[in-house]
Amino acid sequence: MDQLDDCQRVPLVSAQAPAVRRVSSPPRSGPRRGVAGGPERRSSQNVIRERTSLVGGDHCAVRRYADTRRGPLARDPALDRWRHPPSDRCWWCGDKATTEEHRFKHSTLRRIATQDGRTDPRNLFKKAGNYEGLLRSISRGSQVRWRKNLCAPCNNTRSQRFDSAYDRFEAFVTRYADDLGRWHRLDWTTVYGEEWEQGARDLARYFAKQLGCMVAGQDLDVPQDVVDFSMERTGAPPWRSWPISTGGASTATA
Repeated sequence: MDQLDDCQRVPLVSAQAPAVRRVSSPPRSGPRRGVAGGPERRSSQNVIRERTSLVGGDHCAVRRYADTRRGPLARDPALDRWRHPPSDRCWWCGDKATTEEHRFKHSTLRRIATQDGRTDPRNLFKKAGNYEGLLRSISRGSQVRWRKNLCAPCNNTRSQRFDSAYDRFEAFVTRYADDLGRWHRLDWTTVYGEEWEQGARDLARYFAKQLGCMVAGQDLDVPQDVVDFSMERTGAPPWRSWPISTGGASTATA
C-alpha cells in the first residue's frame, strides 16, 4: 500500500491528442474521475496498476515512465537537425508575420463555451501534453492560438473562404451529429450543394492552413506542397463523397 500511495502522488502526463471539451460544472476536488463527465470511471488504483503494467510492474519506474512521455505536439528531439532559428516571416507568403491563428476556431470555442446565453471560457476543459485544466481565455494565449507566423492578409482576406467552408462543415456536423454514425459516406453535395467541389477544396485548405501554422510553430519548414495548395496553385481531386465508417474496404467515389 505504501508503494501504491507513492505512485498516486506521481503526476502522469497524458500523451493523448489535444482536446477541448465542454464541462457542465466545476471540477471536483480530489482525484479526478473522468474528463468533463466522460465515461471514464476507473479508480486511481486501477490507473496506477495500468501504468505500472506498462513498465514491467515496477512501481519505482512509474516516475521515470511519466517523465519520458511527450504530448503529440511536444518537440521531438529527432527533428532538431531540421529546425531553423525562429522566424518572423509569414510561412504562407513570406511577408512580416503579424497575427496568430487560432488552434481551434474562435467561433467554435465561443459556441461550446456558451451556456444559457453566457460565454465563459471556464466552461471548456483542455487536455494536452503541456496543459490540463479549464481555459482562461478563448481569444488569446498559447493554449488557443498558434505562434505568430501569418501576416494579416493571409490570415484574414486570403483564407476567408477557407474559414467559411469550415464554418459550413461544422454547422452541418453539429446539425446531423446524431445521424452521422449511421452513414457510410459523406456526400459533399449535402454540405456544399452544387458548389461542392470548391467547398470541399476550401475545407481542405483550412486544414492545410492549420498544418502550416503547426509546422512553422515547431521551427520547421512548411512543405512546399502545403504552401502551393494553400495559395491555390494546385488542387485536390474533387471526390464527391468520402467514407465515414466502413465495415470493410472502401474508397471515395467521384
